[in-house]
Amino acid sequence: MSERVFFTRHASLAAVLTVAAVVFAGIIHAHDGDHASGADEYGLTTVAGQLPVGRDLPVPTGLPADADGDEGSPLTTHGSFTDGNNKLTVTRVSGAGRVTDHGDGTWSWSYTSADDASGIVVVRATDGRLATGTEAFGWTAANVAPSFDHPRSTRLGARAVAVRASYRDPGAADTHTAFVRWGDGSTTLAASARGAVTGSHVYAANGSYRIGISIIDDNDGRDSTQVGLRN
Repeated sequence: MSERVFFTRHASLAAVLTVAAVVFAGIIHAHDGDHASGADEYGLTTVAGQLPVGRDLPVPTGLPADADGDEGSPLTTHGSFTDGNNKLTVTRVSGAGRVTDHGDGTWSWSYTSADDASGIVVVRATDGRLATGTEAFGWTAANVAPSFDHPRSTRLGARAVAVRASYRDPGAADTHTAFVRWGDGSTTLAASARGAVTGSHVYAANGSYRIGISIIDDNDGRDSTQVGLRN
């Protein structure tokens, strides 16, 4: 006698295979293929067991865009995870910035860099069963050159003059070097603290001069301005 065995799931216990291990009831149909006896009938046997399948895990729904911008300005991006009907908590695992969890699997990230820099951020979603999924993205903050405004010169006495030019640089961590060309062939280094370039000079003779003021940050970002003087 030979037998052919077929397996079907009981309809009332059908489940999606991506769900964590489920209990199923099966029906085994044993086909008696003994043609010599003339019998050709099915016997029915019901069994129960465990079907080990993979659990739902939080997964990203698309790739978050990398965040690119300038130092001193907010960098932002966003993304989302899904995990069936499970509630998710999204946190930052590593990297700079702040991740805001919106409570529905979606999240947003923001960061303002004080200097030109780049990095990678890893974000994690955790569901109520402590199953986790991660996603990563990159960010880059480009250097921004300093910029002058409101240069002025002040006479200090006979042939002596002082200059001051305020400047702005969104890179709070930048360092600066400044110098002044006095218009008489001489150039001196100048102070560049607290957002202003200052310097002083004594001319050998009275006259009209065009004073040039320059500043350079530590990433070679630079700006120049001029101010006139009649001494």
